[in-house]
Amino acid sequence: MRFFAASLLMCLSACTQFPELDAWDPGDPNAPYPDLLPLSELLGPEAEVTQPEQRGAIESRVSGLRQRAAALRGSVVGQPDIQRMQTGVTPNG
Repeated sequence: MRFFAASLLMCLSACTQFPELDAWDPGDPNAPYPDLLPLSELLGPEAEVTQPEQRGAIESRVSGLRQRAAALRGSVVGQPDIQRMQTGVTPNG
């Protein structure tokens, strides 16, 4: 029953008209791309992108990601394994 209801809902939404897309005019196809601007310039100086209570969580997450990235920059193979590989393999026979 749920599958039928979901299928019906999807079929009905497929028939929906989107007038803002129908009225869209791409303009000149040879026009240059717009300049990329920092979000702070687009929103204005008084706009905060994050809420103050979110700032601590975001900074903590950034710090954790930087620590993980620093750990990944190390050597993959340890020094004892490097020395063992440099001695080579003695073939049998």
